[in-house]
Amino acid sequence: MAFDLSDLLKDVSNLDTNREQIEYIPLERLDNDPKNFYLLSGVEELAANISLCGLQQPIRVRKHPSKEDQYMIVSGHRRRAAVDMLAKDDPQRWAEVPCIIEADEVPEALQQLRLIYANANTRTMTSAELGEQAAQVEKLLYQLKEEGYDFPGRMRDHVAEAVNQSKTKLARLKVIREKLTGCWKPAYCSDIIKEATTYALAQLPKEWQEIIWGVHKDNPQHVYQNTVENESRRMSYVAELQCTHGCEGGCQNVTSMMIRSVKEIYNYCTGCCFDCSNLRTCKSSCSMADAKKKELKAVEKAANQAAADAQAERDKPYIDFVRSVYERVGKARRVAGVTVEELYQAQGRIYAVTDEKKQRKLEAGVAEFSRYTSLPLGATLYPSDAQKLCAVADVLHCSIDYLLGREENVSKLDTKPELEASVSNSDTFWQQGIPEKPGGYILLLQADPHASVQTEIWEWNGYYWEDYAGAYDPEVDGEILGWFPQPKLPENPKFNGNGACITGLSPTGHCGAAACCATEFACCSQCDEPCSCKCGFLPEE
Repeated sequence: MAFDLSDLLKDVSNLDTNREQIEYIPLERLDNDPKNFYLLSGVEELAANISLCGLQQPIRVRKHPSKEDQYMIVSGHRRRAAVDMLAKDDPQRWAEVPCIIEADEVPEALQQLRLIYANANTRTMTSAELGEQAAQVEKLLYQLKEEGYDFPGRMRDHVAEAVNQSKTKLARLKVIREKLTGCWKPAYCSDIIKEATTYALAQLPKEWQEIIWGVHKDNPQHVYQNTVENESRRMSYVAELQCTHGCEGGCQNVTSMMIRSVKEIYNYCTGCCFDCSNLRTCKSSCSMADAKKKELKAVEKAANQAAADAQAERDKPYIDFVRSVYERVGKARRVAGVTVEELYQAQGRIYAVTDEKKQRKLEAGVAEFSRYTSLPLGATLYPSDAQKLCAVADVLHCSIDYLLGREENVSKLDTKPELEASVSNSDTFWQQGIPEKPGGYILLLQADPHASVQTEIWEWNGYYWEDYAGAYDPEVDGEILGWFPQPKLPENPKFNGNGACITGLSPTGHCGAAACCATEFACCSQCDEPCSCKCGFLPEE
């Protein structure tokens, strides 16, 4: 028989306006239609509205096909759920609900089709509901066709008309319905992920969808269309990899590499594990590369150990200095009969019982010392500060007590005998007369008997003195009290860690600049780098 879908379904919107009788049916006699696929959302809000205004629209039902005295809901599943909720608080008021019983004798498929058509025009549905609705319509139309109804034109046009959606959208929904993997469907049906995201997922291979789900399953709401597109592009790099190291049938580590590529936005896999710069730390690397990975770790471990040893060598003089200060403070504290608590009070530090044992271990030199161990001379005085103070005292030829106002006697080297004494105290370094060999020398100069001593670097060419720049200047400005050859870099350079002055310029014998420098040079005269803590006995360039 000929069948015009639009003519038949056009009157469905008037189903509730026909002269049909309303009957009150007990709530427990109403059963939900198992074929109903619409979500029961917003039930609480609907219950509040019904409680205030009453049930404005009766529930449409029909006789249950297999249960006597029972009815199956045709339209009104949300209303029934809302009344159920209200009946828990007021069962007497909501014991019965108004219903319209459908009595027309039409095929079941046509009844279901009419219901879908009605919902398509009155209900706001999710993408998943629209897709299921279209699938149901298509199934019902084919069922009616088998029962003898004739459908002119294409079936997809009738489906689009029934659900009031474009054919393009229905095509997208069909791809989602047929190709989206089961792990993503709950999130899609709950409207947690949107249609554009779901469509992008559905176009990927099933295995890829499952990998993306495994990474994002805890927060699927944060997956968007561009997320899927970017991650699938990174996975495609891995899919195209060809193993060049013996894996039969292609790379055997594809899945692990794809998981990493989804997790890592900027550090994803783009090549074979054997050639990867991240092989040493990667947890997703191929088992065939384990030997190389182990080798790289061994190389790194050796490099780290070498770096640690080098750092320990640089830190040693620093730590020795700190240890010696603690030992001296401990000795002085015991001689003076001062307790650790009194020592802390003098420094303005807060004392705790646990500090007693710690301080005694430090004074005994058995504690764990490091470059960052502070001195027992104040809460904020660090070894580098103390060593800089020593360096200033060396440069000024005076004691630290003088700098800090503890004494008034400063050693002024302002007479020639004193200068000569300072020269003679330098043992084998300072020499007088004319050098035997040409080369660079450091001169100890005095412009006049009352001037302070100066040091300058000059060149002796075998006949006369030239300044460091090479200009001829036989008249050196001042009296040459002594000279010594510029120290040369040793064959195996090593930092002059003990802080001893190798030039003899320092009256105390200590290198004042060593505290501020960690280069490989033994003396500032060997170094041509600009430096703010250069030895004060050497002239500025």
